[in-house]
Amino acid sequence: MSNRSKKKSPTGVRYTAEQKKKIVDFVVSHNLANGRGGQSVASKKFKVAPITIAAWIKASGVAPKGNAKKVVKAAKVAKVAKVVKAAKAAKAPAVAKTKKGIRYTAEQKQKVVDFVAAYNSANGRGGQSQAAKKF
Repeated sequence: MSNRSKKKSPTGVRYTAEQKKKIVDFVVSHNLANGRGGQSVASKKFKVAPITIAAWIKASGVAPKGNAKKVVKAAKVAKVAKVVKAAKAAKAPAVAKTKKGIRYTAEQKQKVVDFVAAYNSANGRGGQSQAAKKF
């Protein structure tokens, strides 16, 4: 054993909030443009460990999890779906939706039950699934 004491490990570089934001913004913009690879490119460019950048991204909450191309594609699909929905004639819902689900009136319930009974008497079975499709 030696009499030398261990050297203190360096505390590392302290980054300001502006520096962190600049790096996180770079990663997000790179991932949106190229799909992926922003962390490794930022790590090389700014000389910061990739795991440190990952922690900053997670803490900021600005970047979606998963592949950025999938997120962009999903956003485009959602945008197209909104356009298609807007083109269709809007129907006013009979019942307002709540957080707990749809509340049906007694008349609506009876209409569905009557449909199921009529369908089952005519076809033997399958009224519930047909009512689910129709209503």
